[in-house]
Amino acid sequence: MPLPPPPAKNTSSPFASMRGHHTGIRYPDFEAARSFWLDTMGWRVLQVWPYGDLTLAYVLPPAQDDFRLEILGGPGAAAQPEFADVDASLTVNGYNHVCLSVDDVDAALGELRARGVDIVNPPFEIDDISARLAFFRDPWGNMSNSPSAPATVTRTESGAVAPAAHRTRRRLARRAGDGCCAARAFRPGCSRRRRRVRRR
Repeated sequence: MPLPPPPAKNTSSPFASMRGHHTGIRYPDFEAARSFWLDTMGWRVLQVWPYGDLTLAYVLPPAQDDFRLEILGGPGAAAQPEFADVDASLTVNGYNHVCLSVDDVDAALGELRARGVDIVNPPFEIDDISARLAFFRDPWGNMSNSPSAPATVTRTESGAVAPAAHRTRRRLARRAGDGCCAARAFRPGCSRRRRRVRRR
């Protein structure tokens, strides 16, 4: 199912100038965090600066200049819980993940595994947003979500648009062990409810 067109822009809003700029993640060790994003993930440093006892940096994806991740590194930060899977992460409020889209999630996961990155779950598909996605995390438990369009869907700048001939099969995907559908991770309270999600 392709995403709908965006709603009309509200240019009269007093916040009309707001734009997404960056996401910040607190790390207990600046150099270790920078090494993960640069050496493991292949990102680039835009700027580094001090903030009290901490060291901060903007890092950029390998081939994108208009999204920044801010590393806030240094001692004094308590460890956060590390969740066994995406569903478990939805039991607490607050930050959940950073979304980093890719052209081919399966190829990206293969490269992440080869580099020793922890994969939270195998790829699965959500028809409602025309996406095939998976989650991975850094060594401190911070999760990222890497969606791509399903193989039979053509991506556009604003989302993923399915060809007219494309008809996604709908089947119930259940989590191993407890029988709850995989969509529970995206709709809390779902219990054995048929949703347009599939695992592969």
